[in-house]
Amino acid sequence: LVWTAARLVGREPPDVIALGSWQAQIVARTAAFEPSMGLISGLVGFMRGGPVQAALVFALFTITNGGVSEELGWRGFAQPRLQSRWSALAASVMVGVLWGLWHTGTGFWQVMLTSDVAKAATFAGGYLLQYLALVVPLAVIYAWVVNSTESLLLAILLHASYNMTITVVATAWP
Repeated sequence: LVWTAARLVGREPPDVIALGSWQAQIVARTAAFEPSMGLISGLVGFMRGGPVQAALVFALFTITNGGVSEELGWRGFAQPRLQSRWSALAASVMVGVLWGLWHTGTGFWQVMLTSDVAKAATFAGGYLLQYLALVVPLAVIYAWVVNSTESLLLAILLHASYNMTITVVATAWP
């Protein structure tokens, strides 16, 4: 299915060989978080023990670094407060915009702070429109899940599974 979808949108199919090296790539991504008072180096050592250990740490990181750390704030705190004043849809769109701004990384700010005003404005507009086109629909879906089930845990797990999927896809299409 992924192979066919890639061909339909004019992209190269996933690199199956790159997927085979997922453990090494996940270990390298985790090691990039050094220095951390030994925690990361200990986890990296554990992950090098085999694919099961690497998968466990990967799952732990995707649940805690995005699932728990973000959903407690977005759907657990901001969404209910905004929803007390606006509709669920309007509140989730607002959360999505805040979420998109939250994810502007160091590369974004480097361009913004080192470019002339025209270039910075053009870059910011394109970057934010592209990212918001992705994040706002996710915010609406996650809010719908929480509102429909009254379970923040489901949004946490949905966010974590999305992050896992993106990481695996990025491994296949570096």
